[in-house]
Amino acid sequence: MTQDLSTHSIAGFSYNVAVFAALFVVFVILTLEAVRQLLRKQKSKQSLGWPMVEMTGEKGNIRETCGPDEVTRYQLHMPYSYMVGHRRYSGWYFEEFNSLQDAQLARTTLAERKLLVRYDPANPSDSLLEPYRDYERY
Repeated sequence: MTQDLSTHSIAGFSYNVAVFAALFVVFVILTLEAVRQLLRKQKSKQSLGWPMVEMTGEKGNIRETCGPDEVTRYQLHMPYSYMVGHRRYSGWYFEEFNSLQDAQLARTTLAERKLLVRYDPANPSDSLLEPYRDYERY
C-alpha cells in the first residue's frame, strides 16, 4: 500500500511539473510577443520624424505558424532594399495574416507597388516599412 501511494504521488508530482512547465512556456511566449509589439509601437512613433525614400521589395515568403491558441496563421517575411546617398541598405518586413490568400495578396501587392521606407538619418541601416501608414504619402 505504501508503495502504491508513493508511485501515485510521484506521478501526480510529474503531472503538476508538466502543467507548470507548459503554462510557463505559454507565459514566456505571450510576454515576448507583448514586448515585441511594444517595441514596434515605439519605433513606429519614433520613425515619424525620419526621412523617407523609395524602396524595392521582393516577393518574400510565407510561413504557416500555429500559436499557443492553436490557430493557424500565415507570416509574410518580405525583404526590401533602399538607397541613401550612394549606398544600398536592406531590411525585412513582417506581417501576420489569418488566411493564406490574404498573405499571398499582400506579398504580391507589396512587391509590385512603389512604397516608401523610413530610415534613421543617424543610422541609415535602421529602417521601418509601414506600407499602410506611408503609402498615402507617396
